[in-house]
Amino acid sequence: MRELDEDGIRHDVRQSVRHGFFSTSAVAPLCEPLEYRRVLELACDEGRGEILVGAYVGEAALEANRELLAHAEKAGCSRAVPVPRYLDPASEDEVFDWYKTLIDSTRLPIVLYAQNNPRLRHLHPSGIALGAFERLAELPSVVAVKLTQAINLVRAMECAERLGDKILLGPVHLDMMPLLSQACTIQWSVQWNAECATSASRVIKCRSCPPKPVTGSGKATEA
Repeated sequence: MRELDEDGIRHDVRQSVRHGFFSTSAVAPLCEPLEYRRVLELACDEGRGEILVGAYVGEAALEANRELLAHAEKAGCSRAVPVPRYLDPASEDEVFDWYKTLIDSTRLPIVLYAQNNPRLRHLHPSGIALGAFERLAELPSVVAVKLTQAINLVRAMECAERLGDKILLGPVHLDMMPLLSQACTIQWSVQWNAECATSASRVIKCRSCPPKPVTGSGKATEA
């Protein structure tokens, strides 16, 4: 029977703290549901007071996702990222309803996950249910959207134009940020491989303009 490398998980969290990150996401796609719950517990315990931890929620059954959200909240996660991996919606209303059901079941802030999902291409060529995302962005607990690595610049700009005045945008590709910042305020990035480009002994701080106030609902400044 396999076991989680609990010391390794704690080490990874400490490394993220040493690199100067303010937040990390506990992603363990090969773990069983009970194993993933333990991953969240370990990450939150090790990072408490030093780094925020987010949970990914993407089980096939809606009730399993509700239970995972409850566990993430109890463990001390700062936010949740619902991912409708198994959803085959006939309309954007169904996408909205899937998210809304989960959002209503938790007090955690929600980050939308903008990916090129083949199951959603009949709703929008990008595979992103942008109509549903626009409606979800109006909800108080929806605070941000992650622009994944599979999104090209054109799709990223469309997300910025349609969502940028409502919630925070977190682009993965750092080379997109100069152009995206012309369409909306960029306050964070979800560059997942940043540890490959620097070291904990030499944290590189980016030079940028002072943060601008976020327009729109104001939710972004609270995130």
